[in-house]
Amino acid sequence: MVRKIVVLSFFVIVAILAATAVFAANADTSSFSIAPPPIANPVFDAKEKDQKIRVTYLTMESSPTTSASSQFKLKGYGLDMVARKAFNSVLAIDGGIGVTYLDGTMGSGSTAGTLTGMTIPLTVNLEVQPVKTDVFSLIMFVGPQFGISMMQIDLPGMYITSDSYVYGLQVGAQMGFNINDTIGIDLFGMTLSQAGSQDTYISSTYYSDSISSDIPSFTTTTYGLDFVYLPWGLALSSILQEAGKSESTGMKTHMYQFAWSHKF
Repeated sequence: MVRKIVVLSFFVIVAILAATAVFAANADTSSFSIAPPPIANPVFDAKEKDQKIRVTYLTMESSPTTSASSQFKLKGYGLDMVARKAFNSVLAIDGGIGVTYLDGTMGSGSTAGTLTGMTIPLTVNLEVQPVKTDVFSLIMFVGPQFGISMMQIDLPGMYITSDSYVYGLQVGAQMGFNINDTIGIDLFGMTLSQAGSQDTYISSTYYSDSISSDIPSFTTTTYGLDFVYLPWGLALSSILQEAGKSESTGMKTHMYQFAWSHKF
């Protein structure tokens, strides 16, 4: 029975990955998106509960081909938590929530201004562990992701606030390697396809206005590497995240995380 569940789950996830790739090929716009991988621990056992707490430092910048007025550079600091509950040694469910503060600049020359904001991601995932040995493990996951962003832009003679709400589907996998009883290495990759809505409020010396608009679908890809000190459950991560794919839009996010995980 377990073997059938593994095979079925594998083909379901492969099908979703293929559909997501097709969806991503049509994405030509981007929006703010910060989505760290949701895995609480590289392996799980039946009825086990896991918890991971992470602190994050990140840098985010627009594509070099983005128009000068829309270019931005940001740095940020975040805190998030992921919890997992395993039904058996093959299937588990996880959930996560976090918050990240951002600040930086937008535009160039005389039109340049400051940009500050906050993002809050929320995730829920089904995890499938088709392979688990003392040395190697593989976990695949799929589930919805929701994000809230609140940004403020202070330009010469103008003040803008923007609230964004995005939702989508994330699909990914993580491979864990135990070098010995002390050191582990995890490799992970993830694709997140999102769309949403945005409310923008503009205030200047001469006028004020509010605009509501839809955020067209865009895709974020994430991949990275964890170094884990197994006895203490401590991990140091380096993550690259890219959103958007057209020549005129897009962004890159570099994340560096320090995490502590615990099993119950």
